[in-house]
Amino acid sequence: MSQYEILDKEKHRHLRIKTGYGAALGDAVMYVMTYPMEFRNIQGCYPILFTKDPNTGGFFAAAVFGFEADQNLFLQNDGWDASYVPDMVQRQPFLMATGGEGKNANPVVSLDLDHPRVAQDEGEALFDAEGRVILDEGGFAEWLNWLQIAQDQPGIAWTTDRQEALDLFIQNEAAYLAGEKWMENELQESLGVDKLRVAPLPAGPKGEAGPFLVVIGALLNPASDPEERALALEFARYIAGPESQTLLMKQANYIPANVNVDITDHPVIDGFMEQARTAIVIPNDRVDQILFMYYSDYDIYQEVLVGGQEPAEAVDIFTKLVNETHNATRIPGQE
Repeated sequence: MSQYEILDKEKHRHLRIKTGYGAALGDAVMYVMTYPMEFRNIQGCYPILFTKDPNTGGFFAAAVFGFEADQNLFLQNDGWDASYVPDMVQRQPFLMATGGEGKNANPVVSLDLDHPRVAQDEGEALFDAEGRVILDEGGFAEWLNWLQIAQDQPGIAWTTDRQEALDLFIQNEAAYLAGEKWMENELQESLGVDKLRVAPLPAGPKGEAGPFLVVIGALLNPASDPEERALALEFARYIAGPESQTLLMKQANYIPANVNVDITDHPVIDGFMEQARTAIVIPNDRVDQILFMYYSDYDIYQEVLVGGQEPAEAVDIFTKLVNETHNATRIPGQE
């Protein structure tokens, strides 16, 4: 039985969450629900079954892991033997819920206290001693420390100027460029389509890289009249169809969302598609926190790599800024 409570920084301050995958952590299940937003990743690893809920009579999509109850054929040697782990598995033991009623209803994070991942003395902490959200200080600080050392090594070029990085790559002074999709047009114009390829980001000690995934979509207003709804749905079917998606891919270099689009002759698109298999989709209620990381006045990379600040100290400062900005938590001793 599940025992959900709204996550509270005071009440749940001392709880920890066990990471990894295994039967003892609640992952021995035959299937989990899945949603259209992750179908592209799901269909490359698992069968998708549309089944009927016996309680509500409604249908839902499920990613299938096994053929009988409590069987998960993807659990191997205390790990998960697939390139993509479904969102409904990754989110355990948390669940998004609605707190309040009517106009006061807001999304809240709830925690299943009876889930095997929840512990008192083992796993990753949720909050620090002051009840503030914890960034992965170990991993983030180690990454900054590695960059701090690597920037002075032969063959490594460090710059905060994106155009300078592009120019180094175009002039054959850099063999590898960690960039973004928007750079593709300029690179193709300068190097030629046949000379440009996309390599997935290298994996780390905790698994494959998970870059942020940006998706362009259209929202339909449910309050519109039937005629407007019909036109909107017709447009959505048209723009999401294989012909339109192929046109957008060829003329605008968009990565197609339609799995029926043939990308055989488009190796750059194929490279981005491969990386997208491990990408992270940012929930709407977390976009402001991600933007804070990019547009904060405190540039953590600049402070560490140019200013010489200690990585652990920089991560601590950045964590406090995130908490103050998004959790309204006053840092003791600071007014």
